[in-house]
Formats: sequence, structure tokens, C-alpha cells
Amino acid sequence: MFAEMMQGTPQAIASMATRLVPPSQRFGKMATAADVEKAAVELEAVFAKRPAVAKQVGQIGRRFIKAGRLDMYGTPPARVYLKKWADKYAPTR
Repeated sequence: MFAEMMQGTPQAIASMATRLVPPSQRFGKMATAADVEKAAVELEAVFAKRPAVAKQVGQIGRRFIKAGRLDMYGTPPARVYLKKWADKYAPTR
């Protein structure tokens, strides 16, 4: 389901990826570990096909980390993925 929503222009995809973080989405504070895992698997499938999307999601995670605000977003399992993607797709220089 989520993977189908991730089709479109890079800006539309980045917008959807950004919305993963608020509480109303799968990576929100109420998400179960299973919800997070499912969303992460679907996103990683998109990343494999659309490297620009992976880079944008990595940059979003990197901004949260640099701002010292990663702990304010999502659940602990979601934060693990956000950090993983930031490290993989938007490494620090």
C-alpha cells in the first residue's frame, strides 16, 4: 500500500517521506514495531528503485540528527531506521 503512494515526482515522494515522521503516520509515536518494520521494508524497496528518494529521506534524517531533535520524532524503532538511512544516504562530511 505505502509503496504505491510513493510513486510520482521526486518532490511528491519527498513530501510523502517527510510525512512519515509526524504522529499521524506510521513512523509516528503510536506506531508499533510491526508498523515501523512494514513501512521501512516498503520504503527500502522504493529506495532501491529511486536513489533520489533515498537521498532525500537520508537528508531529512540527517537534519533531525544535526539539530539534536531525532528523539522528538517517531518511536525508538523508527529512529533506528531514520539514523540508518541518514548514515547510509546522507553521511556527514
